[in-house]
Amino acid sequence: MMNWKKIAACAAAAMTLACSVTAMSASAAQKYAYRKGDVNGDKKIDIEDALAISDNIVGNRTIKGAKSLGAADVNFDNKIDIEDLIMVNGWINGNAFADADVDGDLIVTINDVNAILNHINGKKALTKSQQRWADVNNDKVVDIEDCAMIKNYYNKCAK
Repeated sequence: MMNWKKIAACAAAAMTLACSVTAMSASAAQKYAYRKGDVNGDKKIDIEDALAISDNIVGNRTIKGAKSLGAADVNFDNKIDIEDLIMVNGWINGNAFADADVDGDLIVTINDVNAILNHINGKKALTKSQQRWADVNNDKVVDIEDCAMIKNYYNKCAK
């Protein structure tokens, strides 16, 4: 039995996205790794990515491939759901979310992992904002568990 509330929420989010024309692109200075939200890997987050997530949620289409799956799971909870769609919708509409993007370049790279390691090892402290972004498991502490989660995401999406 389908959850009609979930379908309605997905449809509403998709309609909101259809009206948006804003898309963000990755830094050209780094080898492109799938960004959170860039499900199709075209180096921008747009309606196509949101529709892929929406279709996956309601069962119309399955997202395949480690990179695409990693990009669709934008909140690192190991599932693709309405929360991921809401976050992508926000990004498309200019409300950037920053989980794991510690250095603020709008892409998760090894630089983010290294910044967290430097923070943990006392070499260079993260700012309060960076600590919020780095705390991907939301336990109020930036530690090796956060670092491992981000490194796993990066390894999965950068290949």
